[in-house]
Amino acid sequence: MAAMPEAKRGFARAVLRYAEASSTTPPPMDLRPDELSGRQASYEDLVYAGSRPRPTGEPDRVHDLTLTSNSRINDQRYPDADPLEVAAGELVRIRLTNTATIGHPMHLHGHPFWVVTAGGNGPLKDTALVGPNGGVASFDFVADNNGTWMFHCHNHYHMENGLARLFDYA
Repeated sequence: MAAMPEAKRGFARAVLRYAEASSTTPPPMDLRPDELSGRQASYEDLVYAGSRPRPTGEPDRVHDLTLTSNSRINDQRYPDADPLEVAAGELVRIRLTNTATIGHPMHLHGHPFWVVTAGGNGPLKDTALVGPNGGVASFDFVADNNGTWMFHCHNHYHMENGLARLFDYA
C-alpha cells in the first residue's frame, strides 16, 4: 500500500504480507511504487451513481466563500463569524476559493452534498478538497435537516484556529 500527500513531496508506504508469502524481505525504502506514477483523480473523474435524487435547477442561494491562510472565511474567524444564511428547503450552492498555499478539506455536518463539475454528475460527498493557491471547488446541498450545522476545514488545527462557520435554520 502506498499513499502520496497532496501538494508535498515523498510518500508513505506500508508493506503487507500473507503468512504464506514467499519473500519476507521488504523492498528498498526509496522504491517508489508504480501506482504513484499516474495523475491524481479529480472530481471530474468521479461520477455519482447512487440512488439519492440529485437536485435539479438553479440554486435558491449561493455563498461565495474565500478561504485564507490566516484561518478566515470571507475575513471572519469562528467563533466571531456571522452564520451563513440558509432557509429550510433551499438548494444551496457553496463556491469556495482558496488563497492559502495549502489545501483545505472543507466538511459540512448534517448534509451530504454534490460536488459541482462541468459534466454535471459530480460525486456525493461530505468533504471537498479545495486546492491551494487559488484552488476552487463548488458544491450543492439541500437544506433539509433543520438545526445548527458546522462547516469547517477538516485539518484540525485550521478548524481550531477559526476556519469554520455555522449554518443555522429551522
